[in-house]
Amino acid sequence: MAALLISRWVLIRLATRPAIVLLLIALALCVPLAEQLRPTPNLQGTVDTALAWCFPAGLLGVCLGLVTLSRDEGLLRRLEPRSRWAGGLGALLTSAALLQLPIIAGATSLGTHALDWLSAAPAILGANLRLAGVALMLLVPALPTAQRTLLFLSATWILPALLGDGSVITQLLDAGAALRSPEPTGLLSSYAAASALGIAGYLLHAGLRRRSLR
Repeated sequence: MAALLISRWVLIRLATRPAIVLLLIALALCVPLAEQLRPTPNLQGTVDTALAWCFPAGLLGVCLGLVTLSRDEGLLRRLEPRSRWAGGLGALLTSAALLQLPIIAGATSLGTHALDWLSAAPAILGANLRLAGVALMLLVPALPTAQRTLLFLSATWILPALLGDGSVITQLLDAGAALRSPEPTGLLSSYAAASALGIAGYLLHAGLRRRSLR
């Protein structure tokens, strides 16, 4: 119950901000506008165009969720580790979906079928889980919100871009790889990295709770 309340609370905090509402409207229009500005017909369909926008939208969504959770860190630290971890994970995934759904809606308005999105959903979820896993780990140490945000963007965006595809760090942190390689091998690697980050985040949250009780 506590985990669901945390997710709902973060969603309401974000969805009621005027700036976020304007951003959602802009995201809903980005795919139709991109298709109208394309000089030649898009033979691959609008799903590929939408997926290109889904990663930055998910990155920004998880970042906004991280900022919201970080600003009320004192309240979260009163919860037991499982509720805090599950609530944080749900809130971060909800924040990512909040910004990605308008993109999907915009692409669907151009005639994209639901089956196309069902095939793309595992890649989108894999990317979001990896982003959320990094954010959960950054919620463990007592850090200022600005520093958490900078570390999150550095780990999920700047480092993978600088190190390239061959780096071990890139293979762990590059959430966009799930969207660039939606085949089974790429998805398996993405979910394995997301699972490792999620488990590490839970163990760190549990360890923090035990230290605070001593």
